[in-house]
Parts: sequence; C-alpha cells; structure tokens
Amino acid sequence: MMLVARGFKKSYILFGGLEEWKCAILFPQFPENPLASQVDSLAKIKAVCAYFGGSVQSQSAGSDLAASMPAPKLKLPTSTSATPKAAGVKKKKEGC
Repeated sequence: MMLVARGFKKSYILFGGLEEWKCAILFPQFPENPLASQVDSLAKIKAVCAYFGGSVQSQSAGSDLAASMPAPKLKLPTSTSATPKAAGVKKKKEGC
C-alpha cells in the first residue's frame, strides 16, 4: 500500500515470502527425465532462473538444498562523483 501511495503502479505481494521465491525462482527443482509436455515450460523457468543468477537443481539433490543455498551476491554500482573524506579532518559543528 505504501508503494502504491508513493506512485509505484506495479507493486506485488510475494506469497510465501522470500524463501518461497528463492525456492521457486532462484533454485527450482527439475525432474531428471522431464516429459515432452514439460520441456517448454522448464526452458522458460530455466531462463528466469539464469536471469536472476540462480541455478537449477535436480530433484534427487534433496528438497532442503534450495533453502540452504545463499542468494547470489550482486555488485552495486559505484559512485564516481563522491569524494572520499580526508582522514583526520573533523566535521564543522552545525546549528546553534
């Protein structure tokens, strides 16, 4: 509700929270021998998984494997406009 109030038109609730998203999107479990009818949908899921930096798990690896794997690390862009503060220089007092 807060995002919509601030002007974000497409905001969603993650049912099951981040853990379910991690198990369904980042580390989905695929059958070792998929049926012919499953191949197209599994290819789409694999593409989404790769986009977010996850990896597909086989069902024989165990159901708790996805929950125990950490989320991929993302690198934040560095700002070149900020200048580092000089060491030992105290900030001037502001205010009254």
